[in-house]
Amino acid sequence: MAAFFYDSTGSNTAPYDTWAKAATSIATVAAAMAAGDTLWVGDDSNESVAVATTATFPGTAANPNFIYCVDHTKASPGTGDLKTGAAGAGSVTTTGNNVLSLRGSFYCYGVFFSSGSGANAVSLAIAGTGGTQKYEQCTLKTGGTSGGTLQFGVSGGLSFLWFVNCTFIISSAASSFNFRSQITIQNGSLSGTAPTTAISQTGVQIFIEGFDYSNLGNNTLVANTTSNNNTIILKDCKAPASYTRAATLTVPGCVDLSIIRSDSSATTYVQEKYNYWGSQIANTSITRSGGASDGTTAISWQVAPLNTSWVEPFVCFPVAIWNPTVGTVNVSVHATSNLAAGAFPNTDDIWIEVEGPGVVGSPQGIYANNTKANNLATGTAYTNDSATWAGSPAGGTFAMTAAIVTKQTGPLTIYVKCAKTSTTFYVDPKATLS
Repeated sequence: MAAFFYDSTGSNTAPYDTWAKAATSIATVAAAMAAGDTLWVGDDSNESVAVATTATFPGTAANPNFIYCVDHTKASPGTGDLKTGAAGAGSVTTTGNNVLSLRGSFYCYGVFFSSGSGANAVSLAIAGTGGTQKYEQCTLKTGGTSGGTLQFGVSGGLSFLWFVNCTFIISSAASSFNFRSQITIQNGSLSGTAPTTAISQTGVQIFIEGFDYSNLGNNTLVANTTSNNNTIILKDCKAPASYTRAATLTVPGCVDLSIIRSDSSATTYVQEKYNYWGSQIANTSITRSGGASDGTTAISWQVAPLNTSWVEPFVCFPVAIWNPTVGTVNVSVHATSNLAAGAFPNTDDIWIEVEGPGVVGSPQGIYANNTKANNLATGTAYTNDSATWAGSPAGGTFAMTAAIVTKQTGPLTIYVKCAKTSTTFYVDPKATLS
């Protein structure tokens, strides 16, 4: 595989195989490369052009290109010569109302990419025709102050994008992330102007872990969308102190947002879920004595069903528990509510469904529940379980118990399902077996 050199100080002389002959245009050098080739980017390079620029790399998912920002004084850069680019150094910039587009499949380390400037709405277009791209220690910026998106992927196309320890800079409150493919973001941060809404998306799977999005401020994380399906998971992230998790979600199945152990302070118990059918958050005030805890803080799940029915309930995060017994096992989950003092919901308002190994010689699961038999049947009211709860819940305390007949020992998975709207439930996610 060949090595190419790219630096705005080069002579732009083919075959671009030394720093002296380095290409001065990223579009030019990308067109000269073959799949599997390596591109060295000088850490002093500053390509800044007032025209729309598209760099199409020939790499494929099976044979990508490799792009590294390195010490421009080293004729044959190695592992100790990697650099992290910045504005004006190891950078590629378009100015004015001009888009920067990066296409093809490649791995990129340390380069600074910026699209547009001034009072313009300009997008930075990543993998706009599909492909697999991985960025590490890079900076990606939308420079227009009137809008524009960090546009990742292509609608209706296939692409996979992976960002590791990258900085995303937004220059306008009207800008956002527009995710159009399968996205993984690990570590890194959001910088620049706080966007009014951070994530707008059209049919994606987004996994964000260890990311600092505290610069979002008191704004909205995820926009409402009325088409496509979007699964978004944020885990172990640094969040703003106060922000709106999701806009009002108006279409079933369009957005499913999970926020796990992501907060502005040193907490580890955050478990949040938002979709068309309701929301689930962690509550540390109304908790069951002897119930769930992160080791320090007692918690419950505060669940607010919305747009639900028995056939389309809000489904909480799953709860897992190890079952050492073969045969009939009673699985219980305790809960309370904000109903009137001493009042209880029915078994078709809130219930559990338990899944476990129920076939001899196979891991195939079977299901058991404690709700009504079918949609034409009538649920029955729960009764007091004598549990003690802190925080003085208004409604009565009760246990949801389902009997499952297992054929093997192993994990049981429990799903709490809620269908009664205009009601807040408090669920203890520490299941018990008998």
